[in-house]
Amino acid sequence: MAVQRSIDESRRRNRRPQVSLADVAEPAAIAPARDPLLAETLHRLVASLPESPRMVMILRYQEDLDPADIAETLDMPVSTVKSHLQRSLALLREKLARRGVGVEKWTG
Repeated sequence: MAVQRSIDESRRRNRRPQVSLADVAEPAAIAPARDPLLAETLHRLVASLPESPRMVMILRYQEDLDPADIAETLDMPVSTVKSHLQRSLALLREKLARRGVGVEKWTG
C-alpha cells in the first residue's frame, strides 16, 4: 500500500501542467524575402506625403498601431485617420503603377 502511494505521488509530481492554447505563443513566421529596391522606393514615396498623412502611414504600417490608437496619438478623429490611410494608399499605388512597379508585390 505504501509503495502504491509512493508511485501515485511520483506520478503526480511528474505530470505535465495543463496549458491552454490561449496561453501558448504562436510560432514565429519566417518573414518573406524583401525587395530592397521596392523598400527604398516605398520609403521615398511615403516621405513625399504631406505631414499628417505621412505620420498616419508611419504609425499604421511601421509602428503597427490601430486607427483608434493613431487618432488618440495624433489628436484627430478616427474617420480622419481612415481617410488619410485610404487616400495615401491609393496615391502610393498610383505612383508605383506609373513607375511600372507591380502593386501586387507590396499589398497584403
